Amino acid sequence: MEMEISPPAIEIIKEYETLQLTAYQDGESISIGYGHSNLSGGEQFELGDTITEEEADKLLWHGSGNI
Repeated sequence: MEMEISPPAIEIIKEYETLQLTAYQDGESISIGYGHSNLSGGEQFELGDTITEEEADKLLWHGSGNI
């Protein structure tokens, strides 16, 4: 079951997660944006892939319902 997340909650996540516009190794996974991990499902990235800040925001909004 997915839960809805509020705009203030998104802002809190942004305060605590560092925005990374280039995909990087994060333990056993590859992460990008505000901590979007290949292990969380959804769009997959390879090391060195890049995204825009707008794309990072979309990943955060779409992925945060799975928290």
